[in-house]
Amino acid sequence: MRAAWKELERKYAEYYRMQAEIASLAIWEDCISLENLSLVGGADQAFILENENEKIISAVVVLAYPSLEVVERAFAVLPVNFPYIPGLLAFREAPAIAEAFKRLRRKPEVLFVDGCGVNHPRFAGLATHVGVSLDVATIGVAKKLLCGRGEIPEKEGEATEIRFKGRVVGFFLKSKQGCRPIIVAPGHKISLSTALELTKRCIRKHKLPEPTRIAHNYANEIKKRFKNGSNSDNSNNRDSGDSRDGRESRNSSDAASGSSQANLQRFRR
Repeated sequence: MRAAWKELERKYAEYYRMQAEIASLAIWEDCISLENLSLVGGADQAFILENENEKIISAVVVLAYPSLEVVERAFAVLPVNFPYIPGLLAFREAPAIAEAFKRLRRKPEVLFVDGCGVNHPRFAGLATHVGVSLDVATIGVAKKLLCGRGEIPEKEGEATEIRFKGRVVGFFLKSKQGCRPIIVAPGHKISLSTALELTKRCIRKHKLPEPTRIAHNYANEIKKRFKNGSNSDNSNNRDSGDSRDGRESRNSSDAASGSSQANLQRFRR
């Protein structure tokens, strides 16, 4: 087992180094103000098989704050160019999120990401990676604990600290009674306390905060379009702010194939 882990470390050493650099560039202090906040976003992914090739659908939604009404949606569909390796999820999913985010006309001031932030073995989870890449404040919201320990809250609305390597890296949040707690952590340009507070404010009737919940539903909507062969339907794209639809993503496979490496090159010095 130890030999296998050593081999894994050797094989992905460059990616671990990149994550260390990303963590060094991340800011875990407030660069936004909740009092002046007007737009929040959410990002989530879905996966499909097309001609035996796996592709990732990244869906991004923008909501007015504090009403949490949808004002814009965008998506990107790219080839999957990186294997599923625990702790290296960002290299698999971040390029598609970045592509979808760039298609937005109105950029959110804070982006909720379905994944980890600072609560990561190298303090560089998907939310941190995306935040540093796009220079946007991000919050990671996950359903499973990747690292650290903490007491599980019992009461709805209660949050407890998660500690890893001697520091607080996030919170267990009991968002709804009868549901397992979600894990909330800052990604970039936001503090621990503000990440938790904003997440609480964005929870309505469901377990997940509205930005990631709506993004999850949108990703599944796009996935169904592909399965039904209607992914080129533009009927709602203009109103939703997604004027560049999935056809563009599919026809730009050459550029997409290098997107993961381009994303890595951004952090090379």
